[in-house]
Amino acid sequence: MITAPSFTAPAPTSLAPDPLGTQSVNMALYRSVFPGINNVAQYIRVYSALSWMVLKIDEAAVARGATQEEALEISTRGMEKMELLLTWSNTLNGVDGMPGSRRLWPTDPARKVELRFDVLMGEEQDKAVKAGKVDIDFSNSARFLSAPEYRPSAVNGLRFLAVTGIAGMWQLTQGGMELAAAFQAMLDKSQHPLADWLADPTATTITQAEVKALWNPVLNVREAAVDEREAFLAHYFPPPDASPSVPRWRHRHKGLTLALRAIETAESNFEASEGFVPVDAIRHTMGSRLAPNGRELADETLEDIAGYWTSLQYRQYLKLALETLFRATEFVVHNSVLGNSAREVTAVSAAVGAYSSAGLPTDVVLADVASRLRSSLLRGEESLYRSGMRVPALDMKTRMAALLSAGWSIRLASSKGINAVYAALQAVGALACEALVYCALDATVWQDRQGFRMTVDGDRLPLTELVQLFADFSNASPADFVAQVVRDYVVNLHFRVVRERTEWERNPRDRYRFIMGDQGLERNLNTERDLINIDIMSDLLHRALNLMARSGLLEQRGPQGNENEFRLTEAGRLRASQALEMA
Repeated sequence: MITAPSFTAPAPTSLAPDPLGTQSVNMALYRSVFPGINNVAQYIRVYSALSWMVLKIDEAAVARGATQEEALEISTRGMEKMELLLTWSNTLNGVDGMPGSRRLWPTDPARKVELRFDVLMGEEQDKAVKAGKVDIDFSNSARFLSAPEYRPSAVNGLRFLAVTGIAGMWQLTQGGMELAAAFQAMLDKSQHPLADWLADPTATTITQAEVKALWNPVLNVREAAVDEREAFLAHYFPPPDASPSVPRWRHRHKGLTLALRAIETAESNFEASEGFVPVDAIRHTMGSRLAPNGRELADETLEDIAGYWTSLQYRQYLKLALETLFRATEFVVHNSVLGNSAREVTAVSAAVGAYSSAGLPTDVVLADVASRLRSSLLRGEESLYRSGMRVPALDMKTRMAALLSAGWSIRLASSKGINAVYAALQAVGALACEALVYCALDATVWQDRQGFRMTVDGDRLPLTELVQLFADFSNASPADFVAQVVRDYVVNLHFRVVRERTEWERNPRDRYRFIMGDQGLERNLNTERDLINIDIMSDLLHRALNLMARSGLLEQRGPQGNENEFRLTEAGRLRASQALEMA
């Protein structure tokens, strides 16, 4: 029998990323097309240099008859040495995006320094040390072998490295051995005076001047020798007669082939730019199977992967539409609290929906929105997305950019005044409504195509439900349609997603962006005071193409480190045709 109240500490708050739970499905579709890589890894030399250092560590441990404890120390020193050298040398030479590039590097070119994480620290770690803090985990910092960087692909995706039973010690796979041998061949050819020093995992003292001297040709991540390329390709994009022991390589093989075929299909439209095709045109051609020049992409042997890719494009658009409506909903809740307006879920949903009708003054019912969108279709074409390749008003990327811009214009405090915010709310309501209708209409066009996914495990708004919702509201106003979406797939979905995450975790966190108060919805200011951040999720295509370019199958151009235009090499053209024959 309870005789007194029991008090517990409140759950710790979280910034609540992905408040509608839509990201996991999109990431699953990405991994179905390009498994094994992420949107960070783009340099072959990183894989080969790390593999080579693991080999040198093994050789040193055996040669010295090291105990397990001594071997771990050799491994720690060697891996920190190589990771810091890669970052420092490339950062010194203007290569952006190196993990740990903001460490406090020495500025005196003659000063000797030890290549250790607890010596070359980041600013926050340096402050912690100076403040007298103990038990600082220096390995938990920006580095190549961390989860956001190269570790997932090096260990699980492409399997050049394998974990051992001892944290901090690594083992080479057959692919890693081949990469290490290729790096050694490059180093031998270079006859670099620091080669012997580099090969000793425990020789960790160096100057900035020596780091600069090591960059070219040894540590320059923009370069990869022919042997390195071939060893990398054997796992990343194997030749037709290969069967590597890498998980899901056939999916990635088909995804990369689809990209090569998209470039080949679209290249004649870009003769003015010497045949270099922008990544956006490649993405669209892969998804719509239609190039800007009107050529159809031959996908008979790749329909399953092409279907995944097409499914992903619509879910990217849907994700942005729902999250932008979420931002609008947060603003309406905030404004309703200040103005003491009705804040029940239905009232807030109706208020957001009303902005849609205000932004679509000529569309009386939802069917009018559909008719207006369809009026811009290419002659003989049923798909809005396919038409968008040649009709700017239907281009999905352009429409997403407009929706994103309008969403960010919704601010709690705008220098342009409250009327500008209300205009942004109307724009969001209209553009989000059009996005939902766009996806519903096109889903019926693609639903019978092989590989296209009307539903995916974990879908928060399956295309089947969206199609039915559009049918149910086709003769209702856009305001009613959007209000229903906000109620069921924004507000109530957010509550459901947070509850699921709370039930799944041993240490629940308060992720609610808004909550039910005594008077209705109110923002959870314990969690976050700003409105939700919205963005278009980075895709893996760009990095997949960068890796193919560094492998010699494509030429690339654009900002260094972020090259975004691609042209087939002869080797790439051959591999595209071989892959289609093999499939």
